[in-house]
Amino acid sequence: MSRAGGLLLAALAVTLLYVRDASAEPTGVALVDGRSQPGLLISADAEKAIVLVSGKRIEFATRLLVSARLAPDALEVSPDPFNIYLAGGDRLRGKVDGEGESIVFESKAIKGLKTNLDSVSAVCLGTFFGQVQTNYRTLFEKQRAAGRESIVVNRGSKPFSFRASVLDIRADSLTVRMADQQRDLPRDKVYGFVRAAPEAALPESDEILVRVHLKDGGRITLPLKSITETSIEVGGATIARKAVTHLEFTGNHIAHVSRMQPVSADETALFGKAPRWRRDAMVLGGRLRIDGRTYERGIGVQSRSRIEYALGRRWSHFFVRCGIDDAASREGEAIFRVLGDGKLLHEVTRRRGQAADVLLIPVAGVDRLVLEVLPGSSYTSDLCDWADARVYNNRKSEPANGKDKR
Repeated sequence: MSRAGGLLLAALAVTLLYVRDASAEPTGVALVDGRSQPGLLISADAEKAIVLVSGKRIEFATRLLVSARLAPDALEVSPDPFNIYLAGGDRLRGKVDGEGESIVFESKAIKGLKTNLDSVSAVCLGTFFGQVQTNYRTLFEKQRAAGRESIVVNRGSKPFSFRASVLDIRADSLTVRMADQQRDLPRDKVYGFVRAAPEAALPESDEILVRVHLKDGGRITLPLKSITETSIEVGGATIARKAVTHLEFTGNHIAHVSRMQPVSADETALFGKAPRWRRDAMVLGGRLRIDGRTYERGIGVQSRSRIEYALGRRWSHFFVRCGIDDAASREGEAIFRVLGDGKLLHEVTRRRGQAADVLLIPVAGVDRLVLEVLPGSSYTSDLCDWADARVYNNRKSEPANGKDKR
């Protein structure tokens, strides 16, 4: 087949329901009960979403959606640091300006984004270039990863950091407080600053929130206003749809367990020190992966762990895909147990190479949820994943199969 013919077929594929990258990942939406619907999300607001499926327009209640894939993930992401880091792990590349205690952000993909300085965990202004730039970036990332409130500046053509709090940011200067004194710093001398721990949890919201994932690796979470075939309106910002790979929906009707704070976490290693559980990663670091499938959300643990969460009797269902991570040894085996208020709700044994066990467990009236993993017959400390773990409330939801709107 000629190169022109291949490009034509690729263009036709985009006009159909599937957009594939090297991993052949289609477009589609994922529902709160674990099912997925191939198709293309063409529009949505806070109440309903329209998905194009085989030429039919299917309507879903927006609160039933967990995620929607619009395009393949970017194959190459810039190694440069992001310019703004927000609560909950959001991050963006673009131009940062200030209006006192507010920050105004703009890029080719995003227009009209304005946020309060208190919601920012770090800002990289990045005004120095060349080999020197790497030195500033290294120091900035070190401070950001440690969550140290600090400022990285250019002092004598060398990077230097000191402890200080940024009070406001303007076009030409920053007002900071250090050692109980307030002073202004020229903006062109500041590489960046860190205000808080970079992965602070997002506050609960009565609105439906959408986390928009961009092709450059950026992401931003704001209240959903509308989704059209060309743009995504979130908060007061407009995002070009062509710059987006996928969307995650959240709010007070759904919560990812990885973003919830455990009441307790007990981990015991068979030998040596037990690795600590991780959010949205396998227990040793790296992405959650079970039987060749990768998951963005979930909890990574080792096979003698017990993590307890307070549900407060507010959720109707718990959904999870549990299994042995692909990074485990060939003999990896473990027992996954889910308990509600001390009562065993489900127990299953999984081995490495098996597909994840998919669980949808009613938890209405449950106050405490426990995720427990015990060693299997191998008696080794295996790498275990609670992938896609989430709780949701569908008491006021429509049926998950949607309505035909053609």
